[in-house]
Amino acid sequence: MKKRLIFSVDVDYFPGSETGVLRILDVLKDRNIKGTFFVTGKFAEEYPYILKEIIKNGHEIGCHGYSHGIDQSENFVDISTDEQFKKIKLSTDIIQKIAFCNVKVFRAPFVRANRNTIMALESLGYLYDSSVSSLRFDFGFGMVNNYRTLFAPTKPYHPSKENIFGKGSSRILEVPASGFGLPLSMTTIRMFGLKTINVVYKFSSLLFNPIVFIIHPWEVMDIDELYMWDTIPERHRKNRGKASLILLQDFMELVGNVVYLTFNDVLR
Repeated sequence: MKKRLIFSVDVDYFPGSETGVLRILDVLKDRNIKGTFFVTGKFAEEYPYILKEIIKNGHEIGCHGYSHGIDQSENFVDISTDEQFKKIKLSTDIIQKIAFCNVKVFRAPFVRANRNTIMALESLGYLYDSSVSSLRFDFGFGMVNNYRTLFAPTKPYHPSKENIFGKGSSRILEVPASGFGLPLSMTTIRMFGLKTINVVYKFSSLLFNPIVFIIHPWEVMDIDELYMWDTIPERHRKNRGKASLILLQDFMELVGNVVYLTFNDVLR
């Protein structure tokens, strides 16, 4: 049986990052792949024509908070259910008004969420979430530094309303992002190369179904093509732009003849 993979794009808001979205769209179009784009509300406000281009190409739209990206303070682990509700609702309303579609899938900024997130998503009518990075711990390399992610389920599950990392009775379907120590992501490819991502992918393909890959538009852009922050961490500098696009193509060759899905396909 062929492996099933969701190609997911976290569209953080950085001025100028629309170019990266278009480059990723071109890669997916060349391979006839449909993916899921998690868009921030602020990005949708600034670049509505890009949102329409994503829809035009047949991709799924999800919500990724409001101003995450340039706004490093939007961390859902640190805010209340009410604050999460307001940010998700604001972003959802913006995206739906522009794209003329129902947004039913969510990924939290920094891939960090808690039980408050699940409560907010339920009250807003969401159906699924992908904010849990199972089998991953960043050790300061990234933002996922909760030991409970190491023990979270690797296959889709309904989380507990008390603990997003465990099974329970929520009607939200959690579809975990894949990894094995390191995340199955473009960041891992850029930082550690194809040999390392091959190991992560092989273990992920055994443990996760579907496999969920993450990329950001800014990763396929050179540093001088957009504004991020005055101080950019090393993990945001290495192998970007053209080098990243080549590595992405190499990764897609590495995974071979997989079946590409969207989150809505999993729900069906």
